[in-house]
Amino acid sequence: MVIEITGIVGHTRTEPERAVVSLGETVRWIVRAGGNGAKSIEWQVYFRQGSPFREHSWKMTTEGKSENDDAAHAGVIDAGETQQPGEYKYGVRAVDTSTNQELSDDDPFLIVRFR
Repeated sequence: MVIEITGIVGHTRTEPERAVVSLGETVRWIVRAGGNGAKSIEWQVYFRQGSPFREHSWKMTTEGKSENDDAAHAGVIDAGETQQPGEYKYGVRAVDTSTNQELSDDDPFLIVRFR
């Protein structure tokens, strides 16, 4: 399952908002967002109350592809295969690395079902 983080940094959306996957399915998040003036952004996907994966959080940093306010940020966070069934609320956070300012923190859901 590919989950997309799109929009403009500070106003991103996670699609689907409620992702449904099968136990053992591979999940990855793809970032495609305008920079809104931020040149370097740290993205974090994190689970606070249990995780369907071996890990509980992942981080990556993207560098804007141009000097203007519309600098495109793109990257992939690969979480691997789901290990535990259940309904999980998780976070998708973006932080401007030059100022350490949080730009967004969305809270979508990942639902893992038995096959």
